[in-house]
Formats: sequence, C-alpha cells, structure tokens
Amino acid sequence: MVLSPERLVRVLDARHVYELGQREQLLLALLWLGYGAAEIAIIVDRSPATIRRWLAALSERLLAGTDVDPVPRYLRAWTWRHLECCARGTARRLEALGTASSLASPGRRVR
Repeated sequence: MVLSPERLVRVLDARHVYELGQREQLLLALLWLGYGAAEIAIIVDRSPATIRRWLAALSERLLAGTDVDPVPRYLRAWTWRHLECCARGTARRLEALGTASSLASPGRRVR
C-alpha cells in the first residue's frame, strides 16, 4: 500500500520507540548521513548480510503495527521525526560529528 506523504508523516510521528540500543542509534545515524548497507558494513566491520539483517530488524521494530512497510528506506524519515525524543542518542552522535545542528530546522534544538 502506498501512503500519501501526509499520511506517512502522521504515522511516523505517532510511532514512538524509546530505549533504542547503541547499535540501533549508530545505524540510524549512519543511515541519516546517507550510507547504505554495504558502506555501513565497512564502517562497523561486519558483513553486508549482517547489516542487512540488523536493518531489517530495526525497520520491523520501529515500523511494526503501522501502515508503513517495515523497510529501511523509511528509517531516515522516522529518525528526523524523532530526533528530540526517541532518537536522542542518534542526535548526540550526529552532533558529535557536527552535522545535526545544520540539519535541524530553524528553532529546533537537538538535545
């Protein structure tokens, strides 16, 4: 099912998942920066198959029970919508790299 952009944003906004692990936060940060599974595998020194499995599990965890297909391409959008709540660890990782402050919208502080 293809969701309208408006519906996708509403669904993503409503899907809060707290207590993400360090690995999950790292994956979200690397996806946010635009890395694909093969590149993430090199960065974290794991096989591409392992990264694909981790991304599939993370997609399922974050998007289960919604109308959004649990596929990794929606993780970046979910991360953006939750930088100030569920993905604070991801925001801190991005801040440390000097990227989050330039990506946040005006008036939006990443804590």
